[in-house]
Amino acid sequence: MTTKVTKESLAENIGRLESYGDLSLNEEYQLKAYRMLIDLIPECDHDWYRPLEEVAAQCMKCGKME
Repeated sequence: MTTKVTKESLAENIGRLESYGDLSLNEEYQLKAYRMLIDLIPECDHDWYRPLEEVAAQCMKCGKME
């Protein structure tokens, strides 16, 4: 299974790690990496896709749901 990395998923991971308080060395490295990555992902000019049976549309570039 593959997971698409989005600004939203990185922000969730950052928030989760920041809520822990005392972090292990591994968690500190993860937090630093997430913060670096979130700045590298460009803003998306959404390319919406809406399957016929779905109510919500999803961006094919960033995965955001409309």
